[in-house]
Amino acid sequence: MMMLIADSGSTKTLWCMADGGVELSRMETAGLNPYYHDAGSIDRVVTDVAAVFHAANAVGCVAFYGAGCTGGDKNEMIYSALCSHFPSAQIEVCSDMLGAARALLQRSRGVACILGTGSNSCLYDGQSIADNVPAGGYVLGDEGSGAYLGKRLVSEYIKRRMPDEVATLFERECSASVSDIIENVYRRPFPNRYLAKYAKFIAAHARSEPWLYALVYDSFTEFLRRNVCAYPGWEAIPVGFVGSVAWYFRDILRDAAAGCGVTVGDVMQNPIEGLLRYYKPKTVIRTF
Repeated sequence: MMMLIADSGSTKTLWCMADGGVELSRMETAGLNPYYHDAGSIDRVVTDVAAVFHAANAVGCVAFYGAGCTGGDKNEMIYSALCSHFPSAQIEVCSDMLGAARALLQRSRGVACILGTGSNSCLYDGQSIADNVPAGGYVLGDEGSGAYLGKRLVSEYIKRRMPDEVATLFERECSASVSDIIENVYRRPFPNRYLAKYAKFIAAHARSEPWLYALVYDSFTEFLRRNVCAYPGWEAIPVGFVGSVAWYFRDILRDAAAGCGVTVGDVMQNPIEGLLRYYKPKTVIRTF
């Protein structure tokens, strides 16, 4: 059966067409968070997706996992757009958190975490989300995320607490003045995305600059202690991670997890490969 799987974060959506759990093609669009996008902008993106995947009428199932898909009218915005362009498909709209859990843990119990532009986590019972410590967003939470790392970096720069050698690198490679930072954070849209872009600078130098390594290590430790360690029985179950920040800082993430007594399972850049396994038809072995 032809299936379309979508993983939509705050910044981008990855669409994957598959048949029998085998990937056929994929494309990338803007993120479709219903908290930040209206019905018209969502429909325009889905129109483009349907045009690329010419076999839209042959799609039997669409599984959309998205940031901001928290139920009710938010899910309905995505659902309606998908229904209008994939009329023959069975459509499922779920949170990106459930998508991460299914990708990382399949049908086993554990803790699933997202570390990308934002961060989130859940306790997964093998079928559904059993518990979720609220992420809080980039102002009140999102510990360990790209936005959180960027916020800590530019805050230290503004307050002149950054070591001289790191400040020199920052000024040379990022070309951001204090006034630029203030403008982007307080006066322009999507400040979380703006802050998260500094994760690339941190990743480029975290292993050679101890101050940057400590910034990342401390941010991950805060995420683990304030989120993962809040779930009952976390010490005895695997903890998986998905997202660009988790992937590119995976060595430091494992160091921080070891310091907190957390058992790290899979670490994935995106959940698509895990979701392909989740939806792959099971082989039935018959005995005679």
